[in-house]
Amino acid sequence: MNRTGPIQVLPDLLVVLAYGVGFVVIGSTLLQHFGFPLDDSWIHQSVGRNFAQYGSLGYLPQQRSSGSTSLLWTCLLAANYRFLPGLSPVTFTLSFNVLCAIATAIILLRLAREDGASTPFAVVIAAAPAFDGNYLWLAFTGMEHLLFVMLSVAIIWLWMSPTTTPRAAWVTSITAGVCMGLLGMTRPEGIVLPLLLLGASILFTPLRTRSTSQLATVGAIFIALASIPPVVNLYGSKSLLPVTFKGRQWMLVSDAATWLAAVIRLPEQWCTRIFKSVVVFAGGELDLQGKLLLLAALVPVVVLAGYGVRGLVRQRSWRLLAVCAWGLLHAVLYLAILPSSGHGGRYQPFLLLLLLPLLCAGAADLLRQHKRAAIWVPVAGLVLFGCVSLTLWRAVLASGIDHISHTHARVAAWLQENLPDQTVAVFDIGRIGYARGTSGDPRIIDLGGLTDSGYLAYLYGGKVPEYLALHDVRYLVLPVDPVGASDVAHRLRLQGNPAVKRRRLFQACSTHDAWEPGWFETGNAFQCQEVDSVTFAPESGS
Repeated sequence: MNRTGPIQVLPDLLVVLAYGVGFVVIGSTLLQHFGFPLDDSWIHQSVGRNFAQYGSLGYLPQQRSSGSTSLLWTCLLAANYRFLPGLSPVTFTLSFNVLCAIATAIILLRLAREDGASTPFAVVIAAAPAFDGNYLWLAFTGMEHLLFVMLSVAIIWLWMSPTTTPRAAWVTSITAGVCMGLLGMTRPEGIVLPLLLLGASILFTPLRTRSTSQLATVGAIFIALASIPPVVNLYGSKSLLPVTFKGRQWMLVSDAATWLAAVIRLPEQWCTRIFKSVVVFAGGELDLQGKLLLLAALVPVVVLAGYGVRGLVRQRSWRLLAVCAWGLLHAVLYLAILPSSGHGGRYQPFLLLLLLPLLCAGAADLLRQHKRAAIWVPVAGLVLFGCVSLTLWRAVLASGIDHISHTHARVAAWLQENLPDQTVAVFDIGRIGYARGTSGDPRIIDLGGLTDSGYLAYLYGGKVPEYLALHDVRYLVLPVDPVGASDVAHRLRLQGNPAVKRRRLFQACSTHDAWEPGWFETGNAFQCQEVDSVTFAPESGS
């Protein structure tokens, strides 16, 4: 009997166990609160369902557009509706995301071992993200971010791992090329990592670990797969990027000044995200005293993470450092393309992936003269962190799910009962549109600019009332506070505009105490959803 077998698989089992415990703790809330915690989750589901049932890549069956930021994720969701129609989309996406998170962890374990790390240290590095409830929460959103992380880490592993035979070099090259192409299909910014790796291999001889024919093959596979989304976007919406990007950019910025403000605000969001794993607070709404306290708490965290990076450099852990470098670059990319951390930090998931491993590496570097303490001190810190973070994000998940159920789902039911045949314009279109989209013509117009490229000119031109009047829209669903006010409605020129007359028909709200944790931690959605009848003065439609 091979006595080394169990020893070899023990590190993998320990890592899987850590993630299993974390997902069970947070996921146990689904027994009483079942659903997605974000309205955006349902947008992806609608596009996937339409692709499966109507062969249409768009949010609305009769309106072809890119519809979703991630073509690969849309195809995966469509497979759920096509081949497993009885399986809840919540269960399907959670199962897939859990596998992505565990696969990422196992690859991190391999990277650390190939970098020469001891087995206990490698286990700590790979298991550390499992103690961050915010990171695990991403699996419950039903979106593609953990797939993006997994493919990124896999590409770095495949590209930098040593090969002992020509056959192995070809296998890893082809596999890396496929992963590169899939990364480009997962999110538009995914093309950057493959271009950097291929470019470095071509331009810098010391970094060239593959033959010219292998590089050409990898490049061809990558280009063939990564070019599919732009082609689909051009066909559906006459744009290389998904329509959703322009819609999201409008929500964040309206001119150069607000764009600059968003760019300045994004690093602040990164800083607050570090602490939102264990504390519920508003973040950007902190007063001066709160910001000073945040800065005081941030300094030791940054210093310890810096020691972690120093330790990795000292140990020549180039593979793990490559993951860190890509994570940093990926976050910086969003300063240019979409200056926002996204709901729950989902646009920059590498910050959530890497924070605890770097802190553990920093502690291990400081205690490197005491080998046992260098492992057990980080482990003790992870356990304490996890006890707080996993419990907190279990509650945050429940808050988000309940909020969507108490607002968006209630409005969807009200519309079905009272306005089933009327065209309704909706801003938070996810859950409401998913419910109305069970027919080929759901009679719904998206106010957020996420689906119809022809609407974007009206959106950016401040002419939304004109667009709605031209389409004879008489009903709106808007996100509002309990008194009916909304910055979104104001920016759409549907509030404070004398040419627009709104009358409330129905309003669904979460209680403030139930809504606030999810809002502070993830920026989920406004407290209320309101259905209005609307009329436009003649000049607004002229």
